[in-house]
Amino acid sequence: MGVRIVMLITLLLGLWGCSRHQALTNSESQLGAAALPINYALFQQQESIVESDTLFLLSEEHQQDFLADFNYRLSRGVRPHIALSEFLETRLDNFTFYGATYVADQAWSLNKGNCMSLAMLTTALAQLVDLEIDYREVNTLPVFEKNNNLLLSSTHVQTRVFEPSQEKNNHISYTRANVVVDYFPVNTNYAGKHVNSNQFIAMYYRNKAADALILDDINLAFSYTMQAYEHAPQDIEVLNLLAVLHRRQGDVKTAEDIYLFGLQVNPNSLSLLTNYIVLLEKNGRQSLANEYREKMLTLNDPNPYIWLEQAYRAEAAGEQSRAKILFDKTLELAPYVQPAYIGLYRIYLSQGRHLKAKKTLKQALEWSYEKEERQLYKFKLYNLNSESSQ
Repeated sequence: MGVRIVMLITLLLGLWGCSRHQALTNSESQLGAAALPINYALFQQQESIVESDTLFLLSEEHQQDFLADFNYRLSRGVRPHIALSEFLETRLDNFTFYGATYVADQAWSLNKGNCMSLAMLTTALAQLVDLEIDYREVNTLPVFEKNNNLLLSSTHVQTRVFEPSQEKNNHISYTRANVVVDYFPVNTNYAGKHVNSNQFIAMYYRNKAADALILDDINLAFSYTMQAYEHAPQDIEVLNLLAVLHRRQGDVKTAEDIYLFGLQVNPNSLSLLTNYIVLLEKNGRQSLANEYREKMLTLNDPNPYIWLEQAYRAEAAGEQSRAKILFDKTLELAPYVQPAYIGLYRIYLSQGRHLKAKKTLKQALEWSYEKEERQLYKFKLYNLNSESSQ
């Protein structure tokens, strides 16, 4: 599991892992200057929060271990960014890809962590030898976790480590070789948006806030969320968390104000819209909730997995018609996303529409290349054919 996003769904009554600074646009700066409504009286800020300047610190022993390996590889003619990557590869041989989020030194010592933890460790090593890095989100199949009436979905983040700049004829070469550090290479993944260093740090604090929320430690969750807000005040998922925390504390008015503030920042945020709709429905404002539901379907987010996630949520809420629309929208964008076919298959099967279910499975087979997957689809088709012949 990687970067967590807190989402509300109707059935659960509640709540969703990887450098350079990016200047805010004028409009963002003006919006950020507006006072975000936060009811501080509801929360007690915790003092035991890891400060951002310690996130990437490594112990002296770990520094020396890495530098010895890194310098040895350089002496053998390995380029610096490759040397760092090769060192991490040796670490990952025994690395447990556990879903928790750790700071860099913890990830090294424990030899485990999610994609955020790996990115934290990569950042620490790159800083130690002055290599430039950046981060980018990766669009993957959504991973869900349900805990303490919370539904959390995770996105994936990876790090790129760049070859040092070299001057050629008094000009810096802008063609930069780089290596991607990631432990989750899947053919259907594709790179999403770039993440600057402040946004990345905010992701760490968001994850820690979600962990605290699972434990129902509202004050700790709020403290982590405020740390994230300090680094990325325009981050939609940070605003999302703040709204959820206020709603958890019974302040529906401030929660709604925060959702509306977030929708000024990004009117097309599906996660924010989803949570706001739940708030409206829980407070009997179905007409306005329906307006926002219809608006969601008109959005043009090119990431098919965003729509797949929404389809899952609609299906979980028993909204089959809406789920079908969203599964279809997923496949319009990316016909290779096989879980969308299986979602449609489940819907058709529950409706007794066996011919449509069979057609959907055959379409899934056209996009399936894994032997076990193909066998599973064929088995389902066999069962459907057997039922039809009875």
